[in-house]
Amino acid sequence: MFPYQIYQALTDQRRRDLMAEVRHRELVRIARQAPERPGRPTSRFRQSSARILALLRVSDGTRASSGGTSAASAGAGGQSGPMGCLA
Repeated sequence: MFPYQIYQALTDQRRRDLMAEVRHRELVRIARQAPERPGRPTSRFRQSSARILALLRVSDGTRASSGGTSAASAGAGGQSGPMGCLA
């Protein structure tokens, strides 16, 4: 029985090696057939980044308008300097 177990282990290892080689060749074939656009991000990535930029612009706009109203109200009170400054 001992020689049979060695034979079975070697056969299993050979089968795993062959399957790994087949997978590797398949991945290489897929990679070679893929369109070559290394510099362009995918459309999904571009859409996501555009949404994030739009959200950042909106949040910057609301911050700027709230800061503008506080500065306008401070200027209406006759103070020309920063808050707490009477200059």
